[in-house]
Order: sequence, then structure tokens, then C-alpha cells
Amino acid sequence: MDEWTLSLTSAHHLAPSTIRGYQTDLRLFSEYLTDARYGWAAECETQFGPGAHPVPICHEWNTIAHLNDYEGRPEARPFTREEL
Repeated sequence: MDEWTLSLTSAHHLAPSTIRGYQTDLRLFSEYLTDARYGWAAECETQFGPGAHPVPICHEWNTIAHLNDYEGRPEARPFTREEL
């Protein structure tokens, strides 16, 4: 997860909001895979052997946190009511 995020930042020069969106999609998909209600973990163990099952890889400590209400370029931010 860390190496992938670093490559998105350094090699692809993506914005933090874009990277967070990718991480959120990956987190939601891994939650779906690991949720016992859907049976993917059991199916993986059936197909690939004991101990071979999906695990969550996105956690608070290895994903970008949402810190600001607006994350775009400062010159493209929306006007406040006072500015309008």
C-alpha cells in the first residue's frame, strides 16, 4: 500500500484528493472481499488452500486522511459568501 501510494505521488504526480479516492475505492473493495456475508474468504480457501484468503490492506496509518474541506488549487477555490 505504501509503495503504491508513493508511486502515485512521485511518479504520476496525482493530487492528494485523487490518491485518497483511489485508496477509498480499494478499501471498500477489500471490505467487500473480506466480509463473511459474501463468502469470498471461504471460497479462496477452498480454491487455494487453508490460510489463502483476502485481508484488508487499507488502514488509518497507511492512507491519506481527509483534512481540509477544499483541497483543490488555491487559485481555483470557491468564493466565500463575503467575497461574493
